[in-house]
Amino acid sequence: MPCVSARVGRRPSFMVCLLGHRSPVGVWVAGGAGPVSHRRRSGAWPWFAAVMMPAATTLSLAMAASVSPAGADEVPAAPAPGVVVAEGPVVAVRLVEGETVTGRLREITAAAVVLDVDGAERRVPVEGVRRVDTVGAVATDRVAGRPAAGVVVWCTDGGWLGGDDFVWEGSGATVSAAVLRGSVRWALPAERVLHVDWPRPDGSPATGATPSGTPAAPAWQADLPGDADGDLIVVGGDEVTFVPCAISGVSAEAVTVVLDGETIPVKRAKVLGLAFLRPALVAAGPPAGSVAVSVTGGRLLAQRVGWSPAGLVLDGALRLPGAEWHSLDYAAGRTVDLAGLTPERVDVEPFFGTLARLQGMASFFAPRPLAAGGLLLRPRTESVYRIPTGGRRFRASVAPAVNRAVASRVAIVVRVDDREVFRSEVAATDPGAAAGPIDVDIAGGRRLTLLIDFGGPADPGFPVRFDSAVIDR
Repeated sequence: MPCVSARVGRRPSFMVCLLGHRSPVGVWVAGGAGPVSHRRRSGAWPWFAAVMMPAATTLSLAMAASVSPAGADEVPAAPAPGVVVAEGPVVAVRLVEGETVTGRLREITAAAVVLDVDGAERRVPVEGVRRVDTVGAVATDRVAGRPAAGVVVWCTDGGWLGGDDFVWEGSGATVSAAVLRGSVRWALPAERVLHVDWPRPDGSPATGATPSGTPAAPAWQADLPGDADGDLIVVGGDEVTFVPCAISGVSAEAVTVVLDGETIPVKRAKVLGLAFLRPALVAAGPPAGSVAVSVTGGRLLAQRVGWSPAGLVLDGALRLPGAEWHSLDYAAGRTVDLAGLTPERVDVEPFFGTLARLQGMASFFAPRPLAAGGLLLRPRTESVYRIPTGGRRFRASVAPAVNRAVASRVAIVVRVDDREVFRSEVAATDPGAAAGPIDVDIAGGRRLTLLIDFGGPADPGFPVRFDSAVIDR
């Protein structure tokens, strides 16, 4: 890519990079000069100035471009002739069988992840990929959620994205939604936007964060009326009020709604959130076959992921800046975390049965998720879960949740419908002991039952941890 350095008066030197294209000139002057345009009066130039910036500055084309629709291709289109793009990042690809392959990313298609490993190409079928992490990035989804005075947008598939603000423009088939981050627009498919949460009027966030780093849903989401037949605007004040309406626009100044045929602008300062009339799809975890994409300040889900040096594309519609994605979790749509499912029924009978009936004690004995992941159950507890559609296997490891050895035992039983598929006893004489990995076939079953029982008539037992408890689909 030909580049020329120049000095304008006393200004710092600039670099003009010429890209092969027969088009009117578009020039961006970094360093505060702002965008300008120039059109040649006649003829066609074989080159046009594409980027102008201080010579000492390095600018990634992927980061300079705004996030915009990428068309229907699963892999971003190849760059125009003469355009130089950055090489792929170094990534670690964790395979289903446990191996990790590290190399420079060449391409991701619907069929394979393609790497350069020590100068040789290696194609890894996506069926065998568990996760792809950019080396040096945070290897979990614990990324910054909400900017100090920003917004969080929840999607129907369970994805979320934080930013500085949210806009909703157009109508009918031309409606568009986007999260703003500085001057960059992260365009989202409008039909996927479920809830929008702004900070409270005093600037404080309406919600905190979960142990995984995902923003916790604001309190108003739990109070949403179940019989709403349209969109809802959440207005704050002394009390939270839900106003049924049709949301037609969102800007920095107002939320425009249609109510009883009248178009009404509502000042943004009064609005805590929005709830669009959409079917939520997250009751049983991410949709089957989806890939969880961890980005800075968010987690998006997609059925198709494509990558080339031109960018990362989700579902053929959303292109992400190259430096903003950190990991691709292919297992997200293949597994359902048991801790994320709501039990259909829970029966708890402590050794001293009356304890469960005392005020405040019922929640102590009930199953509960652990901050580090997994579930904690106490004897005697029977917890029944509805098996998600396509559930094939249940996997977990079980160990005593005690810090010291005790002379006690518990029985661990797993049933699929009325059929017992696993039974084992674990003793707490060794706090590090485990009941062995649980890996059972649940295909065709409707309900999964976990039972933690006493080890004997005079044995009160102890709590146990179900770690990495997932249902494979």
